[in-house]
Amino acid sequence: MVQAKSWVMVKHFDGFPKNSDFKLQVEELPEPKDGEVLLEAVFLSVDPYMRVIQSKNPAFPVGSHVVSDCGWRSHALSDGKGLIPVMPDWPKDVPMSLALGTVGMPGLTALYGIEEVLRLQEGETLLVNAAAGAVGAVVGQIAKIKGCRVVGSAGSDAKVKYLQELGFDRAFNYKTVGSLEEALRSAAPDGYDCFFENVGGHFSSLAIQQMKDFGRVAVCGSISTYNDAKHETGPYPLIKINMKQLKIEGFMQSRWEHEHPEGLRKLMGWLKQGKLKFQEHVTKGFDNMPAAFMGMLQGENLGKAVISSRSTSDQSGASVEAPLWPAGVVSASRGGLRLFRSVFPHIPPFLFVEELHCSLDKTMVQAKSWILAKHFEGFPKTSDFRLQVEDLPEPKDGEVLLEAVFLSVDPYMRPFSRVRMKEGDVMIGSQVAKVIQSRNPAFPVGSHVVSRSGWKTHAVSDGSDLVPVATDWPQDVSLSLALGTIGMPGSEGKLKCREHVTKGFDNMPAAFMGMLQGENLGKAVVAV
Repeated sequence: MVQAKSWVMVKHFDGFPKNSDFKLQVEELPEPKDGEVLLEAVFLSVDPYMRVIQSKNPAFPVGSHVVSDCGWRSHALSDGKGLIPVMPDWPKDVPMSLALGTVGMPGLTALYGIEEVLRLQEGETLLVNAAAGAVGAVVGQIAKIKGCRVVGSAGSDAKVKYLQELGFDRAFNYKTVGSLEEALRSAAPDGYDCFFENVGGHFSSLAIQQMKDFGRVAVCGSISTYNDAKHETGPYPLIKINMKQLKIEGFMQSRWEHEHPEGLRKLMGWLKQGKLKFQEHVTKGFDNMPAAFMGMLQGENLGKAVISSRSTSDQSGASVEAPLWPAGVVSASRGGLRLFRSVFPHIPPFLFVEELHCSLDKTMVQAKSWILAKHFEGFPKTSDFRLQVEDLPEPKDGEVLLEAVFLSVDPYMRPFSRVRMKEGDVMIGSQVAKVIQSRNPAFPVGSHVVSRSGWKTHAVSDGSDLVPVATDWPQDVSLSLALGTIGMPGSEGKLKCREHVTKGFDNMPAAFMGMLQGENLGKAVVAV
């Protein structure tokens, strides 16, 4: 039997969540049945990435990685439905957490927003707010790749410096400028052709007034309102929208799901060419999920907020920022290898799939999950989450067992927790996971997937909701980018990316709260 931890929402929160809004619970998971897999979280997004450690689903072999939607859990059983395999040949020198960021949903969101919604053309001027976030940073870099002038806003001087490092033509701290309206005007005296909207509220109203005639606006999010219990109703400068004949379109990357493989290849191509850089904010330890979540909501992360489900010798749970990586990160890959060998010292490198299958087939996996203990108002508190542990069963035929590698922390978790979750549910979110056991041929052991398993270290899936990480994922590119810049593998190195990586699954709440408070620079990710 596997003991699994889960973070439960004990109370819906309005505004920023608190620690008391979450509760950690532990439970024992049964053996996976035929067609199922037992998943173990490796990284959880705060905004999870899992590894299959037992499998009775041939599509998800033991040792493979998937991205699942199992919530804030350390382990989970899955029938394979919804599991997204991470490409089996993911580069060994690339952090797998990127499957939750740069080479994941955030990266694809940026790509489709620019190419499909805005249809940005060379020579045009683009405005992007929340520009240092997981999506915004990729948006700006893609625009530069396309030969455009880019203006970005962020909430700290450190984030402004980061945008300048990424090649933004103008960047400003919206919190310290004397007049936001004047800052927008002086950055682009002739106006903006396109606006990539992530914030909403007052910023949006002023930005629309600075648009050129026939300008285009891609509405990706409204982070300024995510803490509000009630949805905003305006005001918006409708007369300006009318007179300037603006085109404003809301969108979600899932609209182009059929194009994801090509989009990921494009992102990965830019990444490998050094044109796409990334930054991750990785929190160590599954037990730190609520802290990571609250930190993300408060803007503490620089880059994509991710939780590393497995804590290394450093058990502090402190958030760390990965460096600004141009093409990839050999150090991150080596760090992962060290972690693996510290757990399975007898297994030689690159032979872990077969050995892991033998060693875990008859062993129950203990999964951790972060539970929403209480719906929160405003910023969440640590007490709003609860860590629980359970044993996962063996995967049945068609199922895979996933182990989270990187978990994503994103602002959308705040409003979604109110409308899509009950108190006691596992926190929602995406992750890059490794298939560690499989009875699903579509997901071999050792492969990686993007999964919506939530805040869990392990999960069992039937594979239906898993998105494989590209099999040709470059070895010098972090897998965590599959959660951000490369919304799901693809890169030529033209994009730069930064991730705010928090180490340790137990730090998920802290990473989440830090992200909500704006502590991250770049995509917030938790390394399990």
